[in-house]
Amino acid sequence: MTITYPPPPTTDYVLPIISVHSWSNAILLGWCERMKLIPPFDTAAKFVRANARPSQLEHIPFVGVYLLQESMSDPAYMQGAPDFEAHTKLGFSYIIQNNDVDAAADILDAAHWSLMKMFHYPNWSRFPFPHPDDPNRMMEVIGVSDISHDREWGNRINETPIAEMRMEMTFVHAFNFEPVPLDNFEIFHMTTVPYPADPQEVKPIITEWVLPKSPT
Repeated sequence: MTITYPPPPTTDYVLPIISVHSWSNAILLGWCERMKLIPPFDTAAKFVRANARPSQLEHIPFVGVYLLQESMSDPAYMQGAPDFEAHTKLGFSYIIQNNDVDAAADILDAAHWSLMKMFHYPNWSRFPFPHPDDPNRMMEVIGVSDISHDREWGNRINETPIAEMRMEMTFVHAFNFEPVPLDNFEIFHMTTVPYPADPQEVKPIITEWVLPKSPT
């Protein structure tokens, strides 16, 4: 007996859109929105999601939140669908005008600790993750593997003295890529030929079933 299946269609189908953005982007956007609500970041003149620097004096105080690096690994890479553990490193930059070195140092320290205190929030690890089929879907971070923090002093626009707080945080999260069926398997087609007859000499028996759809 020989069983054949209809070949997958080569046209007239489109892979479903699981998501148009990565989980790392969801973490970055979520952290940005939270920072906009807490001091001292809530009074920033400019807020960007890129590794940039202020170009105008009126852009200070300046806040930048950006993706530094993302690494992924699959410990069971030889076993089924890809199942990744990801390490997403975000960079945080807070730039102020440095009119007094000691006062600026205090402000930068307050900014650093303001970020740290966000971990008091019980749901700090959950971030909205827009999904075409489930607008309320959330993604969750497993933990934060490391944090680094330093300060930078210098001159910028028109030699204006500035002070910068820099932080890096690495968020650990996991996701997988389960197979997406290209065919809903609505029709079963079977061609049967008696063995060991020659398929060229014996008329095959062809059977087709239209499979019932499961209730939604």
